[in-house]
Amino acid sequence: MAVTRDTLYDEIWAEPMTTVAARHDVSSSFLARVCERLGVPRPPRGYWAQLQVGKHGPRPPLPPPQPGEEIEWSKGGGPRRRARVLPQPPSTKARRRRPFGPRPERHPLVAGVTERFTQTWPMSDSGYLRPRKKLLPDIFCSTSTLPRALAVASELYLALEEVGHRVTLAPSDQLYQRPDVDHREHPPKTPDYYSRDKWQPARPTIVFVGPVAIGLTLYEVSHRTEVRYVINGQYVPVTADPPARGRRGHGWSDWTTHHDLPTGRVTLRGYSPYARAEWSQHWTETTAGDLPKQLKRIVKELETEAPIISALAEEGERQAEIERQRWEVQWREHERREAERRRVQALSDSREQLLMLVDQWALAVELRASLRRRRTPRAGWSRASPPSSWTDWRVRASCWGASIRSSILTPGDRRTIACGSLTKRPTEPTLGTITACSPRPRQDFTSAPHRANVWTPAWMTTDGDFGRWRS
Repeated sequence: MAVTRDTLYDEIWAEPMTTVAARHDVSSSFLARVCERLGVPRPPRGYWAQLQVGKHGPRPPLPPPQPGEEIEWSKGGGPRRRARVLPQPPSTKARRRRPFGPRPERHPLVAGVTERFTQTWPMSDSGYLRPRKKLLPDIFCSTSTLPRALAVASELYLALEEVGHRVTLAPSDQLYQRPDVDHREHPPKTPDYYSRDKWQPARPTIVFVGPVAIGLTLYEVSHRTEVRYVINGQYVPVTADPPARGRRGHGWSDWTTHHDLPTGRVTLRGYSPYARAEWSQHWTETTAGDLPKQLKRIVKELETEAPIISALAEEGERQAEIERQRWEVQWREHERREAERRRVQALSDSREQLLMLVDQWALAVELRASLRRRRTPRAGWSRASPPSSWTDWRVRASCWGASIRSSILTPGDRRTIACGSLTKRPTEPTLGTITACSPRPRQDFTSAPHRANVWTPAWMTTDGDFGRWRS
């Protein structure tokens, strides 16, 4: 079960740490580390002893969570929610410098990542690195410029953190966007939708200027250059010395084209990682190696642009809320129309099913009556004298089967069905002795001419009067 910062804050200030830790089935030292990770202030040493004698100090308030910090803890190690705070303009108070102690040589983000950058997919035609590992700082350059680019990134990150601005990879559970990088010095008017030079890390590199997040990208600028194709799949500038030809003269080709090749000059791009706040600014080297001289100016400009990014993000959130409310209204209207359509469709389907059942019931009643009218009784059978022997029952069953089969058999299914000798009462016309029933085509039982030509015994009708006979 997840425990929020507010809940943990109330618990540790209401009971001793050992009691709260035993309730969560952890040790008190582990719970102390959890409080430090969540930014929850803990009672000082001796607080509970002083509380018993009424000499306890003031209770510090719970500070608001910073963007990207965890806001809940789960013992099972489930997904951790982080603070999603709308960026506000940074405070104008004097910034507290971060206590570094001795300045490290490299920032932790770029320490020991050279090998990961060199483990790359096949390089593009322009020679840019495309590392297989993507949990890396946002640096995009060629192999020759990589050492200097890592050094510049480390100096920039350390300069930002010296004035209290935290530099880190974007949290995985928050949506920070990173626009594509166009490394060309003079990009064409038409966008390049397909390029093998594109690469981006798994998470953007973010610096938090107060609560405002600003994305940082360091990339190498390319220039349009005429190149010569080499047989082994490489391109070299036309002005460069061509490689040695092979024994048969196939070392290189005279065919040329134009590619965007790295120039060795790096550019720092700052951008807004918020979805509805479009802002970006670039600082490009005029000559290779002069970007570290601009770091102090870059830090001040980032601090100046933070309120602008905050205003853009706030306006974007307001527009998003308006669109969300409009979408909810449209969705409710759609659900209402869909419910009405389903109600009308259900009513129509019910009516059709009812009419179908009525038709089936009418057909079944008519079929039953028609089959009863085709059955011929044996002479002398009545309600008072039912069949008294097995022979009488066989004769009756044979008459019924002959009547039914003679109505449903097709003309091609010729059969001779023995029906026995049946005698009518003296008051009705005598049909004589029926020796055989010839099958006839299938007919409609509901047609009036068919019913008129059929002799029907009254004892098989629905009135149940076995004493009357109807023709």
